[in-house]
Amino acid sequence: MKVVEVWCREYNIKLNPAKSGILEVVPKYKKSCLKVGKEFRGIPIVDKYKYLGVWIDQRLSPHSHSEYLFGSRDTQGDANKKMKGKISFLTSSLSPCFRNVSFDYGANLWITFVKPLFLPLAALGTALTPSEKNLIQTKLRVSLKKFLKLPKSFKTEILDQVYPIDFLEWLQIENHNCRVKWDARALRQGDYNGMLKKYRVPRRKYLPREFRSLLSKFTAWCKVCC
Repeated sequence: MKVVEVWCREYNIKLNPAKSGILEVVPKYKKSCLKVGKEFRGIPIVDKYKYLGVWIDQRLSPHSHSEYLFGSRDTQGDANKKMKGKISFLTSSLSPCFRNVSFDYGANLWITFVKPLFLPLAALGTALTPSEKNLIQTKLRVSLKKFLKLPKSFKTEILDQVYPIDFLEWLQIENHNCRVKWDARALRQGDYNGMLKKYRVPRRKYLPREFRSLLSKFTAWCKVCC
């Protein structure tokens, strides 16, 4: 903190405590040295911090960002109250766009607005446990079903025939991209775009008529309610 303060004074930059936080990244099976809720040199000590749109906690786990996406139980107030996440906010905000739209249109909305939100979780691939990876894989499918107007009970095997999502493959690609960027910056190489890979959700452009009729039964709007 002293080094940061000296640097700010030298470059005439004002450090704003209200927009700053000290996040102690605790090693596994270790206890934190700083007490959350207190201040150190005027900067609050926090248990999680939002940096460039990504929620990072003391364990570098995906739980904080996952709660940001899908919501969590409000432990400070009512225990039964569930705080809405970013996915629910996007679903309710874009709900007027879902009316009488095609299956592909809903998928394109998901790829545009939701898929990028999972990128930080993919970048944390090396720090994720197998159970956490499986949980994220399930969350990906849940968010896709929402945008496709499919119920939660819709079989995953059927969904994978159209939009097979492989989070493990996505992890490998992002791990490769991070390594390429790191090596290029270490060698002071600016041009590395040709070495980067991009994960794309494969999908079938042409669906059988029977399959489309099955999807229409699950995604049709209720005439009474609408």
